[in-house]
Amino acid sequence: MKKTIATCLTLIFLSACSSSDDAPAPVVVEPQIEKGTEAYIRAQIGDTAFESMVSHGFEIHLGQNPPDVNGTFEITGSKIIKSNVPNDFSIGTNLGVGYIRFEDQDNEHLSLVYSNEQQLQTGPNNHAQSSFIEDDGTISGSGDYFTVVSTTYMVTAATYQSYETHVISGRMTAAGIADCKKFVYMRNNNGHTQYYFENGKSRVYSDSDGVAEFYE
Repeated sequence: MKKTIATCLTLIFLSACSSSDDAPAPVVVEPQIEKGTEAYIRAQIGDTAFESMVSHGFEIHLGQNPPDVNGTFEITGSKIIKSNVPNDFSIGTNLGVGYIRFEDQDNEHLSLVYSNEQQLQTGPNNHAQSSFIEDDGTISGSGDYFTVVSTTYMVTAATYQSYETHVISGRMTAAGIADCKKFVYMRNNNGHTQYYFENGKSRVYSDSDGVAEFYE
């Protein structure tokens, strides 16, 4: 009888140990980074792109109450104002007319759809290329000031694709986006160096007349 009781106790002990050892590890839930903050933008585009943006003195507008930016805007001239691209065009060079469009803005989730269509003088021989993207983005800001961030694919000449981060900042007015500036960071040019600048490099553009006007 004692032997039977001892055997039962041993089985119970082993069963308890096995159950404890086989128990799933506790799930660690990482804290959510609050949208509309510098930390969120840094996490969204990565440390390298963020530091590149900061090095250019590019201003981002933080906050969770951005203005309504829905619409299409004409950039009458994409003027280079900052660049770390080797052997790049001179600062002040106007690289062509472009259009940006923001749609489906949702201030509850701080999201929207971002589109960019650009006629850029991008090639080494200064050839004009048509580029177009449309992708999801996030928005931050308060009052009339806003910043839109999107990391997306850019397609040039209907064939040559790159992977870029775009950050657009400005101030909404009745005429359009005042002080409109765009930061572009090249994540991967897929080897198409005749159309895109080097990976890991960046430029800042501004509208040549200071305002990206409503186009429609």
